[in-house]
Amino acid sequence: MSYFLAPSLVKLRDEVNQKWPKRDKTSDGWIGDPSHAARKSDHNPDWAAPGSRRGVVRAVDIDRDGIRPFALLKRLKKDSRVYYIIFNGHIYSRSTGFKKVKYSGANAHTTHLHVSILGTDFAENSVRPWLPTFVTVETRGARVDKALVLLEQALAIAKGGRRRKLARAVREAESIAVKQKRKQV
Repeated sequence: MSYFLAPSLVKLRDEVNQKWPKRDKTSDGWIGDPSHAARKSDHNPDWAAPGSRRGVVRAVDIDRDGIRPFALLKRLKKDSRVYYIIFNGHIYSRSTGFKKVKYSGANAHTTHLHVSILGTDFAENSVRPWLPTFVTVETRGARVDKALVLLEQALAIAKGGRRRKLARAVREAESIAVKQKRKQV
């Protein structure tokens, strides 16, 4: 069996490439070099992962040039698949609530964002969008970025454990997505 980048991170890289097609990719990467292989790193294949996950790599580096790195960082910190992000001499980890903490590793990650995901089946295999497309719709005469509003509401509701409100927000977002898809056809 060979190693492979987690499908969710392939999706992230593809979305970044689509959003910023002329971006620099010099500092992009995902598989660990010999220095990574000598230590614990999410850039190394996980040969102990069960079944079809054996050999998964749970980290990707995305070059900062030609993208909006701080906007991407802000968005990634909100994603439930992310374990930690290292960028510009700081680490943002799930264990600290993604607070900005000085990074003391040998590589300050000034040329790229390092994104590591959780070691779960969902985090590795979910190919839901990382960078949602914001759909502007008419609602009671006011223009709003409804998809963004609903996603933010759903995240807040999920954190508060209010399942009925979460289900309603998800249904409404799905309804908007279906209507938007029909308009595109």
